[in-house]
Amino acid sequence: MAAKYVALLLAVLAAGVALVVLGPRLLGLAAGPEAELITLLKTSERRDLALEVPGAQAKLHSRRHEYQRLSVWLDPDGEVAHVAATLQFEGGSGTWTSRRSAWSRSRSGATAPTGSP
Repeated sequence: MAAKYVALLLAVLAAGVALVVLGPRLLGLAAGPEAELITLLKTSERRDLALEVPGAQAKLHSRRHEYQRLSVWLDPDGEVAHVAATLQFEGGSGTWTSRRSAWSRSRSGATAPTGSP
């Protein structure tokens, strides 16, 4: 009798672990690549961000960053997804510091900075 309860408990624990590990992935598959990419960017806001700037000697490090105005689109074959977003950035590189800057990238690839260094 006790063996049945132990087996049931182990099965419930295994199902719980599988749900915790595979749950986010299954939700991403159900919601599609758009939701998965947006979730990936939004969860990165909890970590530091380091960006390589062309022509700069040091990386640009954030104290805080936030992605806004997210737009996701798929290539016609559906194999590659792209995200365009505005990045609110606070941080700096070496002696340069930014209190708040916004960077956005259009679908054509042009980059436009706004804000105060």
